[in-house]
Amino acid sequence: MPQPLLIGIDIGTQGTKTVLCDRTGRVLADAFEPSQLIRPGDGSVYEEPERLFGSVVRTVRAVTEQAGDAAQQIAALAMDAQMAGLLGIGADFEAVTPLDSWLDSRCAPYTEHIRREAEEACIRSSGGPVINAHAPKILWWKHERPEAYARIRKFVMPNGYIAGRLCGLKAEDAFMDYTFLHFNSFSDNPGGGFNEELLRLFGVAPEKLPRVVAPTAVVGQVTDEYADACGLPRGVKVAAGCGDTAASSLGAGITRPGVAYDVAGTASVFACATDRYAPDTAHKTILFARSVIEGLYIPLAYISGGGICLKWFAGLCGRSLRELDELAAQLGLSRTPVREALMDMAQYGLVDILPQRGSRISLIDYALVEEARFAREVLEVAILSIVCENVTEESLVQLRQNVRFQQLSQEPEMSGTFDLMELDNEFHRLLFHIAHKDNTVRMLEGMMAHFDRVRALSLSVVKDQKIISDHLAICDAIERRDAAAAQAVMTKHLSRVNVDEATIRAACPEYIKN
Repeated sequence: MPQPLLIGIDIGTQGTKTVLCDRTGRVLADAFEPSQLIRPGDGSVYEEPERLFGSVVRTVRAVTEQAGDAAQQIAALAMDAQMAGLLGIGADFEAVTPLDSWLDSRCAPYTEHIRREAEEACIRSSGGPVINAHAPKILWWKHERPEAYARIRKFVMPNGYIAGRLCGLKAEDAFMDYTFLHFNSFSDNPGGGFNEELLRLFGVAPEKLPRVVAPTAVVGQVTDEYADACGLPRGVKVAAGCGDTAASSLGAGITRPGVAYDVAGTASVFACATDRYAPDTAHKTILFARSVIEGLYIPLAYISGGGICLKWFAGLCGRSLRELDELAAQLGLSRTPVREALMDMAQYGLVDILPQRGSRISLIDYALVEEARFAREVLEVAILSIVCENVTEESLVQLRQNVRFQQLSQEPEMSGTFDLMELDNEFHRLLFHIAHKDNTVRMLEGMMAHFDRVRALSLSVVKDQKIISDHLAICDAIERRDAAAAQAVMTKHLSRVNVDEATIRAACPEYIKN
């Protein structure tokens, strides 16, 4: 009899990673899709929930296609996720808010508020220091976006949101597993729930919080609709999963008290295992996290990673370590991803690197912009025929939801919540996805960066923007299955970068290559 196969999904900061393995842990297939972090510049860092969900569906589909007939042996899946971010959902598990990343610092004033009012009590109860994690983010939505807060039925973690969507859950079924508790200052970590006294103190209704379950708890099974979309057999069970740090400690074999381990990566983590709960109220530094294994705790500390090789890499990038540190601090990252990003941007002609002297952003070259526009027009006009043939009701809902977010981005009370440019990019990526041409759009991403630089300037200097109205017209044409009309709007839509050139050159001559 064939042995059952399992799927593991990591919803990380850098992207979504999915593996198919057997019961021994042997990896049979894998897939990865990079994340799309949106940084409006106000301290917020977020992801669009629909794209995040789509990345899971697409990567699961990729591994089931790699597996072929063996995919019919898949019995269950589980996810881990970045631990300090969250989003709000409505009654039907629809996203009410974006996914606020753990990198989001917009909630910092509420972090300080919690520290002033009850820092020690929060540390004693939750096991973690008061940082820009769940509790401050919840208070930010409560006080800064009260209308959205009123629509939120539950706050959930990224893996909880994905599992709920895959299983067709309702808000009352929302969950989080206990490995996330140390990142919520309102939690009762040893009790496996939430501290009612702290919730009352800060005015947070308990009903807004999900139920707490074990990582191994079965929360549902994949609906037939998403089983078909993912290439899964019917009846695949979904376990609650856990936080990414908890998953890594379990994977490293940290299963008993007295074992210590060190993780060297983007962040360097040093941790150990104990069966005693002893939160760090003295230094307010150590995170006293729960292990996946019931009764085991993982106290840990972390720093941004390093090594002597960084000096060499910094010189290669034309930056000093100090310069890299300053840039990394601005972005909320360690040196490593910043260094790699600079090198990638240089490859695409977006940054000029002057070895041992520095680096600078390259001027906008309209020849490259026009080449990108041409490539985009050829491909996007072509795929609209495929889109009109293949579009489903679900795809139409995704497109129109995206446009609705675009409209909300222009409303003063939603300022800083949605980023129009990123939503614009996501709209076009959705078209490629509907046409089953995801690899094509990835191939274009480097070239599109030149096009996007002009679009970013256009948003700041061109008063009469047609982005949203164009997208609405494209949606209407697709819904009618009118490929010719959709193509005509798309051609006009992409040509606006040329129409606006004179305005942009006049307003921003210092950014443009002559």
